[in-house]
Amino acid sequence: MFNLLILHNTHTHRDNLLVVGNEIIEAPMSWRSRYFEYRSYRNLIKEYFSQGAKWTTAPKPLMSDELYDQTFPMADMPARQKMVRQGKYITTEFEPCFDAADFYRVGRDIFAHRSHVRHAFLAEFISLTILQWM
Repeated sequence: MFNLLILHNTHTHRDNLLVVGNEIIEAPMSWRSRYFEYRSYRNLIKEYFSQGAKWTTAPKPLMSDELYDQTFPMADMPARQKMVRQGKYITTEFEPCFDAADFYRVGRDIFAHRSHVRHAFLAEFISLTILQWM
């Protein structure tokens, strides 16, 4: 269980929804403050679903402390940048998580990059799910 003092407003659908063909995929998000953003789009997704779109919800992370590197230097920008250059991010490999904005489509190919909100564990999830959609 987790507590939040503040929530983000719903930023943008590109972070929450990944569209592949006629399938809408709800991203599980990685930040506790963004965990419930998908709810802003549910009515729209249900409307598309009733018109024949596929609807997939990626597994939602537990948001436990194990998902985050508790020693990551969030307040120290030089140290943070050094860790990122070394391929170290605030999220751990505890469970898959991603924002849809970490994916880029070029023709029939979909690319994902590593970030604070998408990590290597996702590669296994992608190989078992998204690759089936293509």
